[in-house]
Amino acid sequence: MDQRQIAVLDGQAHHARTVWNLLHEFFTFRQGRFASLAQCDEAIRLARKEIDWLKDLPAQAAQAVLKTYRQAWKNFFNPGHPAGRPTFKSRFSSRMAVDVPQGRDLNITRINRRWGAVAIPKLGRVRFRWTQDLPGVTKGGGEGKITGARLVKETTGWHIVFRTQTMHAPPAPHQGPAPRCIGTTQPPDRRSLDVEALPYWGR
Repeated sequence: MDQRQIAVLDGQAHHARTVWNLLHEFFTFRQGRFASLAQCDEAIRLARKEIDWLKDLPAQAAQAVLKTYRQAWKNFFNPGHPAGRPTFKSRFSSRMAVDVPQGRDLNITRINRRWGAVAIPKLGRVRFRWTQDLPGVTKGGGEGKITGARLVKETTGWHIVFRTQTMHAPPAPHQGPAPRCIGTTQPPDRRSLDVEALPYWGR
């Protein structure tokens, strides 16, 4: 990934964080009444028309932010989930990430044993280090397909994480342990002790 691509991806990640913050403000500005999914979707479409720099973020990535934001609220209202209440994302403390929800647009190809290439919307074709087999792409990956990806920025640079769907055969019914013959044993011979036969040491 060259410097131009890194700058474009950094900008998309900041735009995705801005979409999250705009959604959070729109979703919670009415006390006691949250906005619906249709209203949030319409707000994103309107913001992309009125704010020019938001167009640098692919529309699919913006919809992925909405999906993640709604899921964060579902986790918060789930009593069995440890997630906290969704809040605004800070520029310096939040994790930079961009989603590519459509796997068919990735066009993954393998260059050699260590490197592969993938197509990222509005970024072009970039190389990534091949660390393991992918389902539906390599022979060792098994049956399945790539359903999407997420680009995440770490201290060492940008990394790509693929979302996969694998095919597994249904497990065979368990027959249980094999029957075995258990023989009967005689109870131990508990012979009575003849007290009168013992010597008397009291005298």
